[in-house]
Amino acid sequence: MEVASLREEAQAAEGRWKAFKDLWPFEPSASPGKARAAFFALSAEDREHAIRFAPRYLAATEGKRRKHPGNWLGDRDWTGFLDQEREAAAARERVEQAQAERDERDRARYGGVIIYPDSEMGRRQHAAWRRYDAARGVDSRRELRSFPLGQGYVRPSRFPPSGGEARDGPDDAAA
Repeated sequence: MEVASLREEAQAAEGRWKAFKDLWPFEPSASPGKARAAFFALSAEDREHAIRFAPRYLAATEGKRRKHPGNWLGDRDWTGFLDQEREAAAARERVEQAQAERDERDRARYGGVIIYPDSEMGRRQHAAWRRYDAARGVDSRRELRSFPLGQGYVRPSRFPPSGGEARDGPDDAAA
C-alpha cells in the first residue's frame, strides 16, 4: 500500500472509532485503550459491523452484565446478529417466492391476483387500489367475490399502476 492510502485508511478508521466510542457507554473506571486496540485490529468491514450492531448488543444487555468493549470487539460478538439478519432475509425470500407462486396460480386460474381487503398483507394493496379506482370512478366493492381464502377481488397486479404498468412490488404511492 502507498503511504497516502495508509494515511487515508488510518484517518477513516479514526473517524469510525469516534463513531463507535459515541455509541458505547464507557464506564469511567474502564480505559478505552483495549477497546481502541481491538477496534483498529478489525477489518474495515468488521468495524462497520461493530458500529451497526453495538446498539443491538447494548439494548439486548440492558440491565445485565456486559462484556468489556475490547472483549466484545475482539470476540466479534456481532456474528449472532449477522446470522439473525441472514435468517430473516432467507425467510423474507421464502415468503416472496411463495407469494410469487401463488400469484402465478391465481393469474392462471382467475386472470389476475386476488386482493383480500381483510388480510394483513391485503390492507396496503387494497388501500392503493381503492385510491386508484376512486380516481377512475370505479367502486371495487361491487367486484367482491368469495375465494378460497375469503372475500376478495381480482386485479392485474398486487399494486396499481403508477405512471405506466401495474406492479407486484410494495413500492406503491404513499398510503
